Amino acid sequence: MEKIVKIRTAKIVEQKKELEISAKNSAILVEMGNSLSSTLHFEKIFEKLHYNLSKLLDAEIFGVRILDIENQQIHYKYEIESGERDMSVIVPLTDKDNYTVWCVTHNESIHINDNLVDYKKYVKEIKVPAGQMPASLLFVPICHDDVVLGAISVQSFKKNAYTKRDLNVLKTLAFYTGIAMSNAKLYESLELKVEHRTKELALANKEVVDSINYAKNLQEATLIKKDEFSKLLNESFVYFKPKNIVSGDFYRVDKLTQTKDELVAFLVADCTGHGVPGSTLAILCSNIIKHSHENPTVLNPGSALTFARNSLISLFSNSETKIYDGMDIAIGVIDKKTNILDFSGAINNCYIVRNGEMLIYKGNRSHVGYSEQMNEFTTVQIQLQPKDEVYLTTDGYFDQFGGPSNKKFTRKRFIETILSLQGEDSSVKEKILEKTFKKWKGKTIQTDDICVFGFTVD
Repeated sequence: MEKIVKIRTAKIVEQKKELEISAKNSAILVEMGNSLSSTLHFEKIFEKLHYNLSKLLDAEIFGVRILDIENQQIHYKYEIESGERDMSVIVPLTDKDNYTVWCVTHNESIHINDNLVDYKKYVKEIKVPAGQMPASLLFVPICHDDVVLGAISVQSFKKNAYTKRDLNVLKTLAFYTGIAMSNAKLYESLELKVEHRTKELALANKEVVDSINYAKNLQEATLIKKDEFSKLLNESFVYFKPKNIVSGDFYRVDKLTQTKDELVAFLVADCTGHGVPGSTLAILCSNIIKHSHENPTVLNPGSALTFARNSLISLFSNSETKIYDGMDIAIGVIDKKTNILDFSGAINNCYIVRNGEMLIYKGNRSHVGYSEQMNEFTTVQIQLQPKDEVYLTTDGYFDQFGGPSNKKFTRKRFIETILSLQGEDSSVKEKILEKTFKKWKGKTIQTDDICVFGFTVD
């Protein structure tokens, strides 16, 4: 009885060990499976699979073969023998003496522990596509949603290298590999779609940018160059910085040739919007102002703004709804002989620095364009003095957010800035305005188009 008890106890202990090993292996397989199924790249799937299998069973020869149903062939995608990566091999499905072909076409596993004896169950003759002939072999089909994707094989140069447990381990990992390969294929397809879509968007974006750059060239053609307007107005400059490639702000400096007097008209304008819509309106408004200079009924800046407003309303009259788009503008005409300045503004003001003090001539509180109440634009006559510094600006500069509390620069700071520029050369003024603006803006996005124009009276 004692001997029987010892024998039975030994069997129970052995069974317990097997159960513990089985439970441990099951936990390892689940962990491996989760790791495999979350991998989205084919090469990493195969690397993880080989690494994990090598821990559990003899994988002296390891291979993952992918079924190419369209071309009726099997691609030996990932092959390792004795730790070395083998060259890829392609086998046609018509090769009936190939174990992988048999496994894939029958959708069944192969378990061989003596290749020279057991091969007859599956093929007529032994063929080794690459490497040395193994003695023991396991082949398991890789499937997902009842679709065969390929096969996994582990092989050993030893006989009787694999048990039924080893076959079940391989089947379990083949199941997870099927999920991983399906996910990777979907991910690869999505990547290709994203790549294709990205190329389409890049091409479309290039076309848009090219069009905007062409619009920029058109806009720049309407803006007088610095070396040209500096001949008309002493120590003149412009700090012009569009929010985007093109701008809704614009400036003009024109010599009025229809009179005998030496008259120069200058202006700064801010059209509704910015970017392409703003720049389109800016080009239109710039041409309207140019035509006003040539119209004999326009006698002063105020009547020029009235002319521009009527022209815009007339142009937009075909619209079914009222179009309120237009521009805020400051325009002046200076007689170079007498230094008399005629000024008119729509929302925008004229700033004159004289002997360290700021003189502000405000524009009318009505913009150039349609509005419910369209007041007349008045003209103010100003007797300028030598060394006076005249500034016109749009609201983009002092509306810029930034600084320590991310607030607007404000008109007050703008006035303090241009007061500090008195006596400086035009190039220095432009640089200081730019430096001050950039420092205030910091990493904040530019709020609006910017245009600041100035000159010094002779």
